[in-house]
Amino acid sequence: FKTQPLDIFALGVVLFILIKGSPPFCQAKSTDQHYRLFCSKPELFWKVHFKRFPDYDPSSDLMELLSNMLNPDEERRITIEEIKQSAWYDKPLPSREDVIVEMTSKILEMQGGQMM
Repeated sequence: FKTQPLDIFALGVVLFILIKGSPPFCQAKSTDQHYRLFCSKPELFWKVHFKRFPDYDPSSDLMELLSNMLNPDEERRITIEEIKQSAWYDKPLPSREDVIVEMTSKILEMQGGQMM
């Protein structure tokens, strides 16, 4: 019984939730519609999940990383070392100022452009 592939899978679910705000599927079983879609038609899976977010287009690097973390075949699932070498993980973080500007813009947008 290998625990690392399970931990990577769980981490992939958590990362997905942090990015989208909801889990990728209810259960990792063939009876779950979204899981079945993820396993059989991954391109459609991503379109279905992000169609309600037209302003957010997940990068191909992120989709590749998540797909590898959630790979149904635990023998082919990505390892921690491979995650650290992935293109998405290796991208530079935005500056503090960039985050403040972006978040302020989002807050104003949610408030209809009015300051509190």
